[in-house]
Amino acid sequence: MIKKVKLFTIRHLPFAICYLFISACAPYVAYKKDYDFKKIKKIAVLNFDSYIGFDSSGMVVRDEIIRHLIESGITVVEREKIDKILKEREIDYKKIKKILGADAIITGSVIKYIPEKEEYVYFKDNEGNLQYEVKYFDAEVGVSARLIDTETGEIIWANTYTYESFDLEAALISCVRGLLRNLIILIRG
Repeated sequence: MIKKVKLFTIRHLPFAICYLFISACAPYVAYKKDYDFKKIKKIAVLNFDSYIGFDSSGMVVRDEIIRHLIESGITVVEREKIDKILKEREIDYKKIKKILGADAIITGSVIKYIPEKEEYVYFKDNEGNLQYEVKYFDAEVGVSARLIDTETGEIIWANTYTYESFDLEAALISCVRGLLRNLIILIRG
């Protein structure tokens, strides 16, 4: 006699929803498992490509990454020194290490930069009077970053993280914190 087995029942639904929610929030982290991240003492933060329509978003994300790295106890190379070297010549990671003493470089792209907004929706009620509702939309920031070893030029860590919040500043801070969480743990050990 063959017995039929139910693979999914209604009581499994809450677990499935929780799994989907958790996996949707997870960052996309990849890193070299055999790399000694603890040897990274100084990081140079290069420019980040801006999100379309928000030309300064790359600079804003870069500044927040610098702030968060310093707050986490990691030494960061002065931004103007990096910009000067990059204007003079092509990117040569070994020269950046030699001139600036940076063990690694972090760079990337802003993949989402959407400020919070409110929209008014106008409609007529049952009596023909003009009414409106206000709809609020959260801000969203997404960043894709990679860490490059200055000795080898090899990408040793990469992550993509997106965060949605009630305002742009909160979304930015939380996005960068989530983006760098794994990297800081790897460096600190």
